[in-house]
Amino acid sequence: MDQDLDIDISEYRMGILEDLNKTIKLNNVLEIFSKELKKEKDLDGFMIYLFTGNFRSLKCYSIELPKEFENIKSSYLGSETYLGDENNINTEAFIKRKNVISNIDCGSEFF
Repeated sequence: MDQDLDIDISEYRMGILEDLNKTIKLNNVLEIFSKELKKEKDLDGFMIYLFTGNFRSLKCYSIELPKEFENIKSSYLGSETYLGDENNINTEAFIKRKNVISNIDCGSEFF
Protein backbone atom coordinates (compact mmCIF):
# COMPACT_ATOMS: atom_id res chain seq x y z
CA MET A 1 0.00 0.00 0.00
CA ASP A 2 2.78 2.47 0.91
CA GLN A 3 4.51 1.72 -2.37
CA ASP A 4 1.33 2.69 -4.28
CA LEU A 5 1.25 5.98 -2.38
CA ASP A 6 4.92 6.61 -3.24
CA ILE A 7 4.17 5.98 -6.93
CA ASP A 8 1.15 8.32 -6.84
CA ILE A 9 3.22 11.09 -5.24
CA SER A 10 6.05 10.56 -7.73
CA GLU A 11 3.62 10.74 -10.65
CA TYR A 12 2.06 13.87 -9.16
CA ARG A 13 5.46 15.54 -8.79
CA MET A 14 6.42 14.53 -12.33
CA GLY A 15 3.22 16.15 -13.58
CA ILE A 16 4.17 19.42 -11.90
CA LEU A 17 7.71 19.21 -13.30
CA GLU A 18 6.32 18.56 -16.78
CA ASP A 19 4.09 21.63 -16.48
CA LEU A 20 7.07 23.72 -15.35
CA ASN A 21 9.26 22.43 -18.19
CA LYS A 22 6.67 23.54 -20.75
CA THR A 23 7.10 27.22 -19.95
CA ILE A 24 9.74 29.88 -19.53
CA LYS A 25 7.33 32.65 -18.55
CA LEU A 26 7.37 33.69 -14.91
CA ASN A 27 3.60 34.28 -14.86
CA ASN A 28 2.99 30.70 -15.99
CA VAL A 29 5.33 29.33 -13.32
CA LEU A 30 3.56 31.42 -10.67
CA GLU A 31 0.19 30.11 -11.88
CA ILE A 32 1.42 26.51 -11.55
CA PHE A 33 2.69 27.10 -8.01
CA SER A 34 -0.44 29.03 -7.05
CA LYS A 35 -2.69 26.26 -8.37
CA GLU A 36 -0.82 23.70 -6.27
CA LEU A 37 -0.86 25.86 -3.13
CA LYS A 38 -4.62 26.42 -3.47
CA LYS A 39 -5.10 22.65 -3.20
CA GLU A 40 -3.84 22.70 0.40
CA LYS A 41 -6.86 22.35 2.69
CA ASP A 42 -5.33 24.07 5.70
CA LEU A 43 -3.99 27.05 3.75
CA ASP A 44 -6.09 30.22 3.73
CA GLY A 45 -3.65 32.26 1.70
CA PHE A 46 -0.08 32.63 0.56
CA MET A 47 2.50 35.03 -0.81
CA ILE A 48 5.24 34.13 -3.27
CA TYR A 49 8.36 36.27 -2.95
CA LEU A 50 11.31 36.05 -5.35
CA PHE A 51 14.69 37.75 -5.57
CA THR A 52 14.78 41.05 -7.37
CA GLY A 53 17.39 41.63 -10.07
CA ASN A 54 19.91 43.00 -7.58
CA PHE A 55 19.55 40.04 -5.15
CA ARG A 56 19.28 42.48 -2.25
CA SER A 57 15.54 42.37 -1.84
CA LEU A 58 12.50 40.17 -2.34
CA LYS A 59 9.46 41.11 -4.36
CA CYS A 60 5.94 39.76 -3.90
CA TYR A 61 4.98 38.30 -7.28
CA SER A 62 1.88 36.40 -6.27
CA ILE A 63 -0.59 36.60 -3.42
CA GLU A 64 -3.78 34.86 -2.43
CA LEU A 65 -5.65 35.97 0.68
CA PRO A 66 -8.96 35.13 2.32
CA LYS A 67 -11.88 37.30 1.19
CA GLU A 68 -11.86 39.37 4.37
CA PHE A 69 -8.31 40.53 3.49
CA GLU A 70 -8.82 41.20 -0.23
CA ASN A 71 -8.62 44.96 0.41
CA ILE A 72 -4.92 44.72 1.37
CA LYS A 73 -3.89 42.42 -1.49
CA SER A 74 -2.82 45.30 -3.74
CA SER A 75 -0.58 46.67 -0.97
CA TYR A 76 1.53 43.50 -0.99
CA LEU A 77 1.52 42.54 -4.68
CA GLY A 78 4.62 44.03 -6.27
CA SER A 79 5.99 45.28 -2.97
CA GLU A 80 9.67 44.77 -2.16
CA THR A 81 11.36 44.04 1.12
CA TYR A 82 15.07 44.49 1.76
CA LEU A 83 16.83 41.27 2.77
CA GLY A 84 18.54 43.09 5.63
CA ASP A 85 15.20 43.96 7.26
CA GLU A 86 15.28 41.76 10.34
CA ASN A 87 11.80 42.88 11.40
CA ASN A 88 10.09 41.55 8.26
CA ILE A 89 8.65 38.05 8.68
CA ASN A 90 8.93 37.31 4.94
CA THR A 91 12.63 38.20 4.88
CA GLU A 92 13.23 36.12 7.99
CA ALA A 93 11.43 33.13 6.46
CA PHE A 94 13.51 33.44 3.30
CA ILE A 95 16.81 33.68 5.14
CA LYS A 96 15.91 30.73 7.39
CA ARG A 97 14.63 28.79 4.35
CA LYS A 98 11.44 28.06 6.22
CA ASN A 99 7.77 28.51 5.59
CA VAL A 100 5.90 30.75 7.95
CA ILE A 101 2.40 30.42 9.29
CA SER A 102 0.82 33.67 10.41
CA ASN A 103 -2.27 33.77 12.52
CA ILE A 104 -3.95 36.86 13.92
CA ASP A 105 -4.56 35.17 17.26
CA CYS A 106 -1.26 33.30 17.67
CA GLY A 107 1.31 35.36 15.77
CA SER A 108 3.77 33.70 13.40
CA GLU A 109 5.80 30.52 13.55
CA PHE A 110 8.26 28.82 11.19
CA PHE A 111 8.21 25.25 10.01
